[in-house]
Amino acid sequence: MPNTSTLNLPSLALEEIFEILANDTKTLYSCIQVNSKWFYKASPLLWYDPFSNKTKPHLAIGTYIQEMSLQENQIIKKHFNISRFEFNSLLPYSSFLRLFHINNFMDAVINFWQNFCKNIQDYVIKMISNLLIQLMLNKSTKIQQFKFIDLYFFIYPELDNSLVKLVEIQNGLNHFSLTNTYNNNITYFLNALQYQSHSLSYLEFNSVEFIQLSLIGFIKKCQSLSKLAIFNCLFENEGDQNNLIDQIPIKQLVILFCNSSLETFKIIGPRCIYKIVKILEIISWAPSSQYLVLYQNHFVVNLKSMKLGDYLEKLAKSLPLNMKVIKIWMILQGYEEEVNLDDLCRFFSNINFRRLFVLLEIAIPYNSQVVSKSIQFDEFGKPEEIESKSLKSFRSYNTSFNILF
Repeated sequence: MPNTSTLNLPSLALEEIFEILANDTKTLYSCIQVNSKWFYKASPLLWYDPFSNKTKPHLAIGTYIQEMSLQENQIIKKHFNISRFEFNSLLPYSSFLRLFHINNFMDAVINFWQNFCKNIQDYVIKMISNLLIQLMLNKSTKIQQFKFIDLYFFIYPELDNSLVKLVEIQNGLNHFSLTNTYNNNITYFLNALQYQSHSLSYLEFNSVEFIQLSLIGFIKKCQSLSKLAIFNCLFENEGDQNNLIDQIPIKQLVILFCNSSLETFKIIGPRCIYKIVKILEIISWAPSSQYLVLYQNHFVVNLKSMKLGDYLEKLAKSLPLNMKVIKIWMILQGYEEEVNLDDLCRFFSNINFRRLFVLLEIAIPYNSQVVSKSIQFDEFGKPEEIESKSLKSFRSYNTSFNILF
């Protein structure tokens, strides 16, 4: 039990303390029982992400219902036994929502439907989902993170318009993630995100089709963007003229498994053997980059068309001055008998960046013999000693198959 001086802490000090405890749910629950002042200050943190509560997923739904209008409440009573949730809300809990994950939300709705519905009919899920989202449209205007997954297979696509509107009305959205959307949703979401371009710092797209859309054209407007992650996406009608402008302060760039229709991403596309220089274009997009991942199942360095040393020299010259982490995974092709890795050590020895962490993974063809004066290998062919202080981690595979890391 806190002493008297702790109980009388100024409101601002209490808020800072509770922010530190934001992930300590057990302690926060204890804090809200101390007195009314602590209750009002600590409660919002417990309702930042209410739908992720796996032990009581129905609690958020029942509490949100109490904030609905009398008419909406009566509609819900016709289909649900909500007597246990009939209480006067002490706080506007829905206004505290900061993280919205569509899967967690739907799991909570379905759990509520399974446990409290009077008649198990699917249309009731649509009804209560719509009412809850309408409540959020009116009261949840400070959401900071959205995560939408499998909207293509979303149980009720009719809700999409409301979800897009929910994104549009936010004040201070900084994190947006969209996965598995192969329909018109992406167009609507990008339009909604234009209203958030001043605050967005993280964007992630996974398994999304950009058909007749310019993702880069949109990204140009996001001047607060610090991380862009693109995985397994398909692009159409994008060209070199849409390159990112230099002023974008991207610090993390992760581009995985993209197809080759987007010119500036061609090196990351499948089997782009002759487009190795495209990597250097990607790096030049963001001179503020600190974190770089170059990885693809078919990211092949064809050493018949370009010497490894020449490629590494160009790569070294293109790296931003503030680079801290480099992770490269590549397949070496073009050698019939031997692979000389001394060029790798010279490359990393010539990098004078401080605190640079480099992870390099190389797959070498079966019929090649590794030759190196700078790298000592153990009896299993694994790197044992490397004459390069900059190369923090080096792994090689005597195989031409895909290796994940």
